[in-house]
Amino acid sequence: GAIAQVLSKYARRFQAIGEKMQVKFGEQSVIHTMRIPPPDQITAAHLQPMLDSVKAQSEAVLQLREIYKSTTVPLHMYGDRLGYGAYEGLLDLAISENDFVKCAPPQQELLAAAMASLGSKSTIVLDLVALATLQLLGITRQVLTCGSFRFVISPATYTELQQLRAKARFSTAHGTLNYENGQHYFTQTTEQQAEKEKASVEEWMQCIEANITVVPVPEVATFTPERREVLENVFGRYGLESVLLALSPGHILWTDDGIFAEAAKFELGVERVWTQAVIEHITNLGLIDRAASNEAYAKLVGFNYQSTHFNGQTMLASIRISNGSVERFPARQMIRVFGEFFPVNKNGAFRLLAEFIFRLFNEPFLPETRCVVLKAFLDTFPNDAQTKVLLASFRRQCAQLFVLNPLSASDFSNCFDEWVRERLNINPFENL
Repeated sequence: GAIAQVLSKYARRFQAIGEKMQVKFGEQSVIHTMRIPPPDQITAAHLQPMLDSVKAQSEAVLQLREIYKSTTVPLHMYGDRLGYGAYEGLLDLAISENDFVKCAPPQQELLAAAMASLGSKSTIVLDLVALATLQLLGITRQVLTCGSFRFVISPATYTELQQLRAKARFSTAHGTLNYENGQHYFTQTTEQQAEKEKASVEEWMQCIEANITVVPVPEVATFTPERREVLENVFGRYGLESVLLALSPGHILWTDDGIFAEAAKFELGVERVWTQAVIEHITNLGLIDRAASNEAYAKLVGFNYQSTHFNGQTMLASIRISNGSVERFPARQMIRVFGEFFPVNKNGAFRLLAEFIFRLFNEPFLPETRCVVLKAFLDTFPNDAQTKVLLASFRRQCAQLFVLNPLSASDFSNCFDEWVRERLNINPFENL
């Protein structure tokens, strides 16, 4: 007879049991089957069960995000509730506009202390979350090839990476149905996009394999089964191995999961650093260009890693990345974060803005682009009488920054006065 189809035994078995999964496991099934009539006979009623299922899943994710915001949940546990792990948990929060990643404490001195601790270490243990951050920032190669540290991961972490690679290799063109802000929407991944994602993940994996050593962690066997089970439930096997590996002399843990880091310190006494501390340390050593590190910090702000320290250079980097658009990533998020900073530290906010303005108006953007950007940051200020007085003084002082560049001084003053007329409804500062 003729061969109708060639399938792997796994694909054949998957197809054989697929329709029975929902019967056996009900709502807990990872596969939901529904029969749809031909296109000329389909109605809204046929699609409603699928739409209801997507809506329910979306609402469950929103509830989970609220739990993450208000409680101390490590990313492994968050990702596990999504049906995945810490890697997917981080990505879910990072790409969500209204959520944040609990990464690091806000105190400047703690960032300095973390950087100082790197000076006495020879080996950095990267956990799954740190690797995911490097992938998001697009600087995996720059960091791993800097030459200042030996980078290692645990076997369980490498197993997770291999699973991510396998998933990417089998990715094909597909569509995703989502529910957000009261409506459903469909996003399509084309074959070209799927191939690009495959190539990107493979390049990332090859960089990791070329520059990171996988080190066994026999110390896991020293725990009682009960103790090991508890720690693996909280940290994941990959997290537990990473912590134990980081307890070796001269080692330190690199993770951007602040909750995991605090729990691991309490339970096992591990010392850790996070992405901004590592990048700033190797930048200060001259191993990474300052412009590249500022772009990384701008993206960390864009992905809402709390708390990420930034300055005028970082603010300008966010504008460069977004090609001068205040509506694109990460400029949009940077503007929002700056607005949140002003009520907390007014003087600090004005210092940041002054540095940013000086750099912005010496940047080779069109005058119209610079003005739109300036107005977007000024729009974050409240419209009360006290702030108006502060802004009047700020305008006068900023104009003095351009004493050697009268053209920039004129562009700044004209833009600022135009914003005053538009936003504050008061006369320009003619007498200042």
